[in-house]
Amino acid sequence: ATPAAAGAVTLGTGPARVDLRATETPSVAAGAPGGAAAPLAARVEALPANRRIYLVLRNLSAAMSPEAIYRVYLDLPEGASDDPLNSHYVGSFNFFDAAAHGGDHSGASKPFSFDITALIANLQARGVLKSEHTVTIVPSGQPTEEARAVVGEIAIVEQ
Repeated sequence: ATPAAAGAVTLGTGPARVDLRATETPSVAAGAPGGAAAPLAARVEALPANRRIYLVLRNLSAAMSPEAIYRVYLDLPEGASDDPLNSHYVGSFNFFDAAAHGGDHSGASKPFSFDITALIANLQARGVLKSEHTVTIVPSGQPTEEARAVVGEIAIVEQ
């Protein structure tokens, strides 16, 4: 089930904030008013013990290695610290497998998947979980601009 998703995001030398949009799939829309996806907090509360909610980054590509690690945050407020100890911190990723390595390499990498079930519950308990979600991607270090780093898709999925 995919309650929220965003299209391709080009990363530069500063933070990139992405608004996730609700998507309608039969399993998500079931029980939600008007066919809209249930809020993440409600989804966590109703989650069966054998299921989790993940933030997934897919189809990463880069012309060359950006020489940086990227930190990912859920619902990070404007002006908040981008420290990995921040309670909005999801995890980090890199473009090691995504950078083109010669003429026959497509430059596409494996997806990165982060379990955000506990993070959602924590943000909800603190009253800072938004109803319309954002993902903020912040470079740690100074990425190479020529890398043209792209995250092809960002999605929140339940598995």
